[in-house]
Amino acid sequence: MQDYDILIAGAGQAGSLAALALVRQGWRVAMIDPRPNFDAGAIIDHGRTAAIMADGLAFLERHGLLAPIQDRCAPLWKMRLIDGIGARQGKPDIITFDAREIGDQPFAVNIPNAPLLAQTFQALAAEDSITPFAGRKLVSAQCDEAGARVELDDGQVLTGRLLIGADGKSSFVRQALGFATHKRPSQRLTFTLAVTHSLPHDFVSTEFHYDDGPLTFVPMPGQESAVVWSHNPQRAQELKDADPDTFLAALQHASHGILGRLALSLQPVAVAQEPVLTRAYVKGRCALMAEAAHALPPIGAQGLNLSIGDVDALADSLQGQFDPGDSRALAQYQRRRLPDARFRFYGTNALDLVTTSHKAPIRRLQQIGLQTLRSSATLRQLAMRVGSNPLRLPSFFLT
Repeated sequence: MQDYDILIAGAGQAGSLAALALVRQGWRVAMIDPRPNFDAGAIIDHGRTAAIMADGLAFLERHGLLAPIQDRCAPLWKMRLIDGIGARQGKPDIITFDAREIGDQPFAVNIPNAPLLAQTFQALAAEDSITPFAGRKLVSAQCDEAGARVELDDGQVLTGRLLIGADGKSSFVRQALGFATHKRPSQRLTFTLAVTHSLPHDFVSTEFHYDDGPLTFVPMPGQESAVVWSHNPQRAQELKDADPDTFLAALQHASHGILGRLALSLQPVAVAQEPVLTRAYVKGRCALMAEAAHALPPIGAQGLNLSIGDVDALADSLQGQFDPGDSRALAQYQRRRLPDARFRFYGTNALDLVTTSHKAPIRRLQQIGLQTLRSSATLRQLAMRVGSNPLRLPSFFLT
């Protein structure tokens, strides 16, 4: 039996960031993940990126993770929303949000996931208080007042005073500890890829809203963009089975040539869309974070921002504690994060439903909303501020 202060299940971006923040506070951390190793050079680049907003950027900068990959990132100065259903009919509703209307900083910086994770692994390799358990799965997880205990698939038993579940949408920790969840059924698939294009993006993120899901082009350095494209099951399967030329032709048509001629620079990868939200972040000496606690629709660039917020809040709540599983510290973590997660989960799901509906009353409501935002600078600026820093809801929302 091996004893640690904190056990972290999951070595994806959230789990590894949490491990880095917590070992730098002096905690002894064990990080467990099925991936065969935590070697930065072994990470496969699927071309996924994340538009990280101000709070997340500040966290990454504090831990020295942003500067080494700065040349692979791109700022997002404008966000352009286009009614793709109307665009098919030659009458698109378009609204553009400009970050310069509310300050002198971009909305976000688009950061490629693989280099960020590699940089995090490199930083962890320099820390003495981290013990990696790569290539290992959990077969049991328990928490009580005395502490946390997990068993690995090779028979090893690890104990700690806090167990963190950062093990994704199908979290073993969440299920083993009996956390209740709210799920929104969805059969859509989301393609992630990257393209080069003949026209400059001018650091504008463009999001088309179609009835089977959004299509988003997010700026990368040079004349290249990351692409996130959602589809219903039948169309998604057709595109999965299509040859690259056919897939590209469909993407070119859906883009309405807004970036000129497209070419694939990273092949598409399909990921199932499964929105889920835990009803609590904490149970005893267990805390959830990232997609173990919330998985959002791919709209509005909220996912990784919410996850980094979890990491930052948990590290802040544990700062100066003698016991990382202290009930008051964990209660503070839940108070800080659960309202934000609920706000974004229900907000992005509502936006997803509205923007993909082809029902006439909802379509008309969407058009009125876009027209109102276009004509009112005050409402447009409010929408931008809420999108960048979602409202903190009252504590009673936790109940």
